[in-house]
Parts: sequence; structure tokens; C-alpha cells
Amino acid sequence: MVNKKNIAYGIIILIVGVSVGVFLQKYYLPHTASENYVVREGGYNFINPLLSCDISENKQFAEYQPLKNKFQTYIEKNIQNGNATDISVYFRGLDSGHWSGVNENDKYSPASLLKVPIMIAYLKDADENPNILNQQIVYHQSTDENASETFKPAQYIKDGQSYMVKNLIEYMIEDSDNNAAQLLQDNVDQNSLTEVYSDLGIPVSSSNSEDSITPKQYSYIFRILYNATYLSKSMSQYALELLSASDFPQGIKAGLPASVPSSQKFGERTVLDQDPTTNAISLSYRELHDCGIVYYPGNPYLLCVMTKGADFSKLSKIISDISALVYQETSSGSLKI
Repeated sequence: MVNKKNIAYGIIILIVGVSVGVFLQKYYLPHTASENYVVREGGYNFINPLLSCDISENKQFAEYQPLKNKFQTYIEKNIQNGNATDISVYFRGLDSGHWSGVNENDKYSPASLLKVPIMIAYLKDADENPNILNQQIVYHQSTDENASETFKPAQYIKDGQSYMVKNLIEYMIEDSDNNAAQLLQDNVDQNSLTEVYSDLGIPVSSSNSEDSITPKQYSYIFRILYNATYLSKSMSQYALELLSASDFPQGIKAGLPASVPSSQKFGERTVLDQDPTTNAISLSYRELHDCGIVYYPGNPYLLCVMTKGADFSKLSKIISDISALVYQETSSGSLKI
């Protein structure tokens, strides 16, 4: 005789198994190469935690070709006019994962962009030991690391004073204070910092005076913060909140309405030449970069612009022009993120 109870249990198990399989296939198991998908949690203002995705990193997406063409035209014009010698752009729709760029794999000096990995190293350690952020460090100035900067910090740490690590991170990120950055770098767990460099694909040997990083590489830092895939949600949110207060109105922010928030970090570098005969010092070139997230309502996007030339004012205008171009394309509806 057939046991009806066993049949009923079997049907229930079959239904549950099929349902679980469909759920896993949709959200967690690898999709085919041609099927790009992103699943997110939502519910935050600076982050949007990533649950699952499969996006090609090897191809640019056709819907962004008109934007790429505009990037290319603008870049060629400014290089021909002598406003810059090198310009690179990387653009990415954060929720879709689709991207485009021009010269996005060209290398530049990270300069102050490396302050963000230092922050991440501390926050990663603080995920396990929150007291790290409350530790006190006394600053004894030997060299003013801000002296050679063109874009000097409005707020900076003072000689002989003691600061909590949390406050030093604020000075380093919000004001781009080089002295705070140096103090933090001197006191960070070097194994933690090396691990962050390795995990995020930043050349471990990189320094702020070496052309070693590309816009596409560096953008990954902002992606892991937005996706909350490397730090905890609370620490990712905190990091992007600090970056939203970054004091550099000349770059990406200059191309946006004041009502549109953004989280970004800039970096500058000046390279000088010395005549071996006369010892005369002359300018070789400058680099200026700005990379970050623009929280366009409903369509947040990532923009990283790296430049090289002779005049910071011209380079900053290039960055703000490109930022304005992307915003206008987005707000007009012609750019589908």
C-alpha cells in the first residue's frame, strides 16, 4: 500500500528544493558570461551593500559609447590646446556595474589618494577592535609635510598636541593634512596596511611620488566602500561620510549642483627638475586627480579623473568640466546608468 504521508513529505521536499535552487541561481550562483546582474541590499545613504553580482570587467558597455566619444573629444581638444599632457577618465554606474573610460589604464602618481588606504587599514582593524580609533598619539613635528603642497589644508594638526586616531583620520581625509597622514602611517600596523594594498590591488611598492596606479585600479577602493564588501557596513558608511566632507571644491564638486552630495579624494604632485650644471630648479610637470562617488538621485555613479600638465588651475578645470559633462548627460536622461 502506498503511504500517502510519505508522498506528501516527498512533494514538500521537492517544492522546497526547487525553490531554494531557483533562489540560489538567481542571487548567488554564477550566471552566464553574457548575463550581467547585480543584487543589492539598499537602505543606506552613502553605501548600498552588494549581495551578489556578475559584471564583465573586460569590456566597455555599448550604452556608454556616446559618453566615451564626448570624453575622447574633450580630452583631445585640451591636450592639443596645451592645457594638459595626459588625461584619463573612468566612469561607472554603481548600481548597474556598467562602465566606460578613456585612457583608464594609464598610470599616475597616487599622491594623496593613498590616504584612503591608510584610513581603510585603521577601520579594518577597528572592526575587530573599536578601541583603536580612541587611541591617543602625540604629534612631534620634525618636517612640515604640507609645506610643498599647493592645495594646503584649512585645518591641520599642531606640534606637541595629542590626538585620537579617529580625529587624525578626519584631518587626513577631510582636510588632506599630510602631517596627520604621516603620523597615522608611522603608527599603523604595517602588516594591516600591506594587506589592504594587496587586497585592493594597489602596488605594494607604490608611493606618492611614483606613477604606479591607474584610474580604473583606484576606483576599486570606492567600489568596495560603496558595496560594503571589505569593511563592515558601519565602517564603510563612516568612511564615505568622511570622504563626503573632503575639502576640495575645485574638482568633481565644481561640476555638480550644490544639492548633489559626493564622496571623493583628490591628490596632487609637483615634479621639479634640477640642472646638473647650474643647480637651477625648474618645473617638470604637475599631476592632479580627483576620484569619488556622485550620489545622483536614483543613479549614483563613480568618476575618477587623473591628469598631468603644467598648471594646476587648468588641470582642476579639466576635472570639473568632465564632472559637469557627466552630470549633464545624466540629468538630461541621455545617459542611462
